[in-house]
Amino acid sequence: MPSIKDSSELTPDPQTRVRQLGEVGSSVVVDPNIPPHRYFRSGNEMVRMAKVYMDEQNLENAFILYTKYITLFVEKLPKHPDYKHASAVEKANTKQKLKQIFPVAEQLKSSLLETYNKEYEQWLEEKRRIEEAVEQERRKKQEEEEDRQKAEQERATFEKEKQWRLAQERERQKLSNYSQDERVLPENQLYPGELYPESPMDTRNNSHSRDNLVLDEGFRRNEDIPLVVSPIEDMIIGNLPVPVVDRSTKPSSLLSPGPSSTHAFGLRTVIVPVGLMDSFLQLAQSNTSQNIETCGILSGKLCQNRFTITHLLVPKQRGTSDSCSTDNEEDILSYQDEHDLITLGWIHTHPSQTAFMSSVDLHSHCSYQLMMPEAIAIVSSPKYKETKIFSLTTDYGVDYIANCRQTGFHPHPSEPPLYEESTHVELDSRMDVKLVDLRKR
Repeated sequence: MPSIKDSSELTPDPQTRVRQLGEVGSSVVVDPNIPPHRYFRSGNEMVRMAKVYMDEQNLENAFILYTKYITLFVEKLPKHPDYKHASAVEKANTKQKLKQIFPVAEQLKSSLLETYNKEYEQWLEEKRRIEEAVEQERRKKQEEEEDRQKAEQERATFEKEKQWRLAQERERQKLSNYSQDERVLPENQLYPGELYPESPMDTRNNSHSRDNLVLDEGFRRNEDIPLVVSPIEDMIIGNLPVPVVDRSTKPSSLLSPGPSSTHAFGLRTVIVPVGLMDSFLQLAQSNTSQNIETCGILSGKLCQNRFTITHLLVPKQRGTSDSCSTDNEEDILSYQDEHDLITLGWIHTHPSQTAFMSSVDLHSHCSYQLMMPEAIAIVSSPKYKETKIFSLTTDYGVDYIANCRQTGFHPHPSEPPLYEESTHVELDSRMDVKLVDLRKR
C-alpha cells in the first residue's frame, strides 16, 4: 500500500483514500481448514505489528492492520465451523482487545483524514502552480512565434525594397549610357587647334580632314567618360556580404523538461542472521545422529517495514526420520507474548536427505505463509552440508497447497513450481540470534 508520501499516485480525494485503506483491511479470508486457535495467535501478532507501525508513524499500515483485526474477529472468524469449540479464554481476551482497538482505529481514521486534507490542499496548490507555469510557457512560445513572424516579415520587406532600388539604379544607368553614346557635335564646330594650327602647313598635304577630326576627337572623348556605378551595385559587384538580422535580442526558446526495497509481490524483507543455522545444527546434533528430524520456530521483530529474526525457539516436539511435530504450542505463544515477538517461519533438519520441501513440509509451511506472507522455511541437511531457505510461490503454490486435501506423504505436480528459494531474504553475518530451548522448561 502506498505511503502518505506517495499521495500523488492516489486520488486526491481524502474520503476516497480512507475508504480504500478500509477496503484493504476488510479483505480478510478465513480458511475453514485452519483451526481457530491459529487465527487467535495471528491476531496477537497483528496487534504487535500495528503498534510498531504506530510508533514509527506509519499510520496507514497501522490502520489497515487494526481494520483487519476488527474484520477477522467481528465478522469472519465467528463463521468458522469450529469457532464454537474455540477456547473461551481466547474469545474473552479477543473481545477485550476489540474494545481497546475500536477507538484507536477511529482516532487513526481521523488523523489520516486530517493528513489527507492537508495533502489535498497542497495538491490543489501544486496543480494551480503547474497550470500557471504551463500557461506562462504557452504565452512565451506565442510571443516567440510572433517575434519570429515579425522578423521574417521585416526581412522580406527589406529584400523587396533592395531589389526595387537595384532595378531603379540599373534603369538610370542604362539611360545615362544611352545619352552619352548618342551625343554628336554641330557640323560647323571645330576645335581651335584644328582652325588655327601653330605652324603654317600645306592643307593639301594635311591628312586630317574635318570629318576625321570630329570623329576621332569624339571617340577620344567617349573613351575618357568616367563610368558611374551606384553604391548598391558596387555592393553586388564587389561580392560584399549581405547584411544579416541580429537575432541576439530575440527571446530564446524554452527547453521542455524531461520526465523501498519492496519485493515484486509486495513482500517485506526478512533478515536472517547467518549464525542461526550453525547454532540450530549444533542443538539438533543429538537427534541428527539418531536420524531424527528437529524443528524450531523463527521469531523476530518488525522495524521500518523489515523483519529481523532475533529468536530461535525450540519447542517440545516429536520427530522421526522424515517428519517433526511440535507439542505444547502454548509455551511458544507465552514466550512470544512476553517478548513481543512475531512468528516469521520455521526451521527443520533433514538428517539423511538433501535440503528440499517434502509434501508434508509444504502443508506445514502453508499455514505459516497464509498467516504471514513473508514466512520462510529453512531446511538444513547436515549429511549433504547444505541449507536452503524456501517459500511457497506466491502466484501458485500457496493457493494450490491450501486447497489440497490430501494428508501424509503424497505426490504434487512439479510444474508450475509450488515452492522456490526465497527472494525476499537477506543474510546478515553481523547479527546474533538468541536460541531458546523450550524443551528444558
